[in-house]
This record gives sequence, C-alpha cells and structure tokens, in this order.
Amino acid sequence: MSQLEPIIIIGGGPVGLATALAFEKAGIDFVLLEKKDNVAVGEGGDLVLLPPALRALSQLGVLEDIRKASTRLRSLSRVDHKGRDIGEMNWFINYRKRFGQYPLLVPRTKLSEILFNHLSKHSKRKVYLNKKVTNLELHPGGFVRVTCRDNTTYTGGMVIGADGVDSRVREEMRKLALDAACKKKLRCGPLAFVNKERPFKSRYNALWMAFPPSICDTLRAGDAFEVHGKNIAVQLFVGRDRATLTAYKKNDLPKKEKILFDENYIESFVDSCSDLVIVPGEKLTLQTAFDNCIESGMTSMPEGVLKHWGYGKIVLAGDAAHQVTPSIGSGVNHGIFDVVALVNELRKVLAEHDTTPAKMGGMSQQDDELADALRTYQHQRIPVVKECGRVSGKVTGLSVTSSPLSRIVHRMLSWDAVQNYLWRKSASMMAKCPRFNFIKTKEPFRTVATASSLISHRSEYPNDGSRVSLLYNTYERLF
Repeated sequence: MSQLEPIIIIGGGPVGLATALAFEKAGIDFVLLEKKDNVAVGEGGDLVLLPPALRALSQLGVLEDIRKASTRLRSLSRVDHKGRDIGEMNWFINYRKRFGQYPLLVPRTKLSEILFNHLSKHSKRKVYLNKKVTNLELHPGGFVRVTCRDNTTYTGGMVIGADGVDSRVREEMRKLALDAACKKKLRCGPLAFVNKERPFKSRYNALWMAFPPSICDTLRAGDAFEVHGKNIAVQLFVGRDRATLTAYKKNDLPKKEKILFDENYIESFVDSCSDLVIVPGEKLTLQTAFDNCIESGMTSMPEGVLKHWGYGKIVLAGDAAHQVTPSIGSGVNHGIFDVVALVNELRKVLAEHDTTPAKMGGMSQQDDELADALRTYQHQRIPVVKECGRVSGKVTGLSVTSSPLSRIVHRMLSWDAVQNYLWRKSASMMAKCPRFNFIKTKEPFRTVATASSLISHRSEYPNDGSRVSLLYNTYERLF
C-alpha cells in the first residue's frame, strides 16, 4: 500500500469544522484551509439548530457547550405589515413534544468557536488560517494539489469544498470538469459533469442586523417573530444577549449574478420600509432596529441545488452545493447532515478494505470505491435538499404575498389541526436525517427513529384530514 495523503477541507465555517471534528473521531487525516484570520469570524444572522442536527452534533461531543451558548426557541408570533396579529405557530413546541428538545438559536461565530475548541491540540495544528485558495489541480497520480494566494501548496488525497455560498472550490471544480469535457469533445451535460456557471438564482435580497433586545421591553429570550406582507418579509429571533433580524425583499426579476450592496443601498432599503412594525402591538419598527444595530449587512439570497456535487476527487458540502431561503431555518442543519452522510460513506470505504483510519487520505488504490462513495453521498442528499428548498421557497413566497387568499392561509396556518397536518407531511423527511454510524453515544433526546413515531402525537389535535389536505394542495398550487 502506497503512502496516502490527508483529505483537504476548504472552509473553516461550521460545516468545515464539523467535518474536521468528524474526521478526528473517525481517525481520518485531514488539513483544513480557511481564508480568514480566525475561524470564529462570520457575517450574517444567528443560526437555528434543529433537534435532528443537534443529535448529530451530540455525537461529536459538542452539544452541552452549544446549549450553554444558545437560546431555546419557544414561541413564534406572526404579524402583517401593520403589526396586526395573524396567528402563532407551534412549530418549536412540536419539536419539543416529539424530540424532547427545542430548536436552539446560536451565534454562528460561537458555533464555529465551539467546534474548533473541541478539536485536539494535534488536530488544531492542521487548521491553517489566511489561506485563500486560488487553484486546484487533479494529478494522474491520484492526488489533488491546492494552491493558495500566498503561493503555499497543499497536496491531498481528495478535497472537500465547505467554503460556503461563494465557493471557490465550486468554481475550480467546474473549470476542471469543463476542461476535461472539451478535451473529450463532450457537450456540457450529464456526460460532462459540468455545472452551470451561475447555478443559483436570487429571487430576494436580504438585509440582516443584530441589535440589543433591551430596545424593546417585550422582547424575551427565546421569542421569534415573523412579519408577512407584499414584497417584504421579516424574521426576528431573540437571544439572551442580542436579537437578530433578517428582512428580505422580492426582486422584480430573479438574478443569477452576485450583487454587491453598499451602505447607500442598505440605507435606501431601510428607508423604503422604515415604518414596518416587527413586533405585535409594539412600536418597534425596522428603522428603530436599524438605528440601534450592533452589526448589519446585506446580501442576495441564492436558491438552488447543484446537479453535480463532485468531480474526480473533489466534492462539495453545505452552501457550496445547495442554498435555500432562511424561512424554515434549515440551511446550516442540512450542511451538518451533508457532513454526516459524507463521512459515513468515506468511513465505509475504510471498513470494507480493513484499512487503518489514519491512512484514509488519498485512497489512490481505491478510486472506484471512493467514486461509488461520493455518488452514494450525492444520491442520498440531493432529493432531501431539493425538497427542503422547495418547501422553504413556498414558505418565503407566501410570506411576501398580500392578497385575500394569502391572508386566509396565514390565519389557517395558526390552527392546530393544520400545523399537525404539516408536521405529518414533513415527518418522513425528518426521519431520514442521518446520524454518524461509527460513533456510539447515548441518545441525547427522546428517541425518534421512524416517521410513524414522529407523528405519534396526531391524536392530540382534531384531524379533519380532507379539508386540511385540500387547503394544503391549494397552497402548493398557488404559492
């Protein structure tokens, strides 16, 4: 057996660091490259971690620290643009009933810090900062060479791109696939393994900000609010030390190119909806929140799922491979599930060949098995994230719609029978959330193993199935 190389993880956010920690648990050698000077740096609102993802994170040994740094989300109130109540959602309570755990709100920088701190001293030395990737090369010898802007190079058995929305690995992977397709005179398509140059569309622009909860007396840790109305919707989550808000506005036409927003654009965005009330019965407006914000930023909200998640010995995970609107808080959760599914498949290759985990890295003599593992990973994850993106897009579409029908739907969504029906619709997808199959730990929550057990509480609420189903089907067609 030849000397094998480590796996190179590109991206030091939550997905990349979770991959590194999972590799450490599996005994798989790795190197992690992060373009910033600190892994605990990031832009955007706080993250919502759902119980299925928390279960996987508990296997990595980080759950208790996450609990200490996070806030349990318990209530979700919804208002229209005039601050009028349009009904509460019991979604967080349903998670508690079925999993024994509320969703947790955690600052993204804190999550990254926790994951990094749980790496051993030896593994921490494999994390390199200020390493902005500029080039990837696939070599006939079965390894991948990564070049950084500072002219340093790293050689590995494969590359995992966990570098987020603006993934450089995704760009380099496409270049390599396109070059190979041109040499073989293949058109761009299934045989060429070439993704579109701009694979995601942005139907919305999003303004995010963080501000102290003390600016509004009624904001309590664990509260969540949504504002729905024509063209603009808002999500607000209240943590112990800060509240985070995301306001998204519908574009006239979906855009594929990346948009850069300056301070003037942000200010004009706020001015256009400055009087928007974001808490029921309160005078807290978007302008007041913005005037008191600690940090803020603006970005487009890409949506879509790549057709090809890998090429050769390069594979993508998290936002690099799929992007959804934040309406159902699933983005980082599916990034964690990607890590679980991918590491499980890579670990399986080792087990089948009775190879020591420390020598996993390049697997140059196991190319066929590696290719099969990466295909299995992609086939497991794509249908799930596509369905998640579809549902999230529908919810966002309803949030920015104002019509007599949408107001009726908003009101009916607050009914227990409707919420229970929607929970049952999503039960099978939640039951498929993966766990690390090589890490044996005590079950942290109530055991939820099957779709039938997820919906075992259906007798709690009246189930007028036919009428609720008709409402759901109407909603599916119209939004």
